[in-house]
Amino acid sequence: MAAAKSQRRKKPKIQRRAPQQRRAQATYDAALEAAARIVRRDGLAGLNTNRIAERAGISVGTLYGYFPDKTAILVALARRLLAEDQIAMTAALASDPGDRVRLIVRTLVARHRTDRELRRAVMSVHLGQGHGDEHSEGVEQFIASLGSKHGLSQIGALRLFVATRAALGVARALVEEHKAAQFSDAEIEDEIVALVEAYLSRAAGPSPASRGAARTSS
Repeated sequence: MAAAKSQRRKKPKIQRRAPQQRRAQATYDAALEAAARIVRRDGLAGLNTNRIAERAGISVGTLYGYFPDKTAILVALARRLLAEDQIAMTAALASDPGDRVRLIVRTLVARHRTDRELRRAVMSVHLGQGHGDEHSEGVEQFIASLGSKHGLSQIGALRLFVATRAALGVARALVEEHKAAQFSDAEIEDEIVALVEAYLSRAAGPSPASRGAARTSS
């Protein structure tokens, strides 16, 4: 009986935790969205914690409970964009079993054409904080999965590194360079696909670097 009463008394505590967790997530999301709106409108120069808190409808003290400083907020925004990139690529591949290279590239291009001002601002901070590997990890995993399409059991680490950065380099140029506006998404997509597929198709043989090393040692 005592044990049963104890269990009944504990139930309300469990029910109270869930709303607190939802509120915490809602506050966190509100702070990020407030920061994103400010950056879109006024750039990094217009961003400070007081404005973020005011726009999010929370106190500055509450904001600091989630983020130690403005840089942490920008890094969190960058990571949110990268996570959304991953979700978009996964969804594209799940919805169409066709050309995986093209689907990945098409999604990358579309994502980098969207919300360019915000992406440019937050990614510059994210990279400046030394998080460059996070930009390529997801795309690298997707490209690594393409080996079977090109008759490969595994893409070597060097070629995987180069193929990923080649695709990402062009995608980032869509954000960073005004000259990219003269090309359509379809044109950019076709060229990146041609670049990546041609490069991966050569991966069955030794890389130029390994051939050079072999010549040096012989």
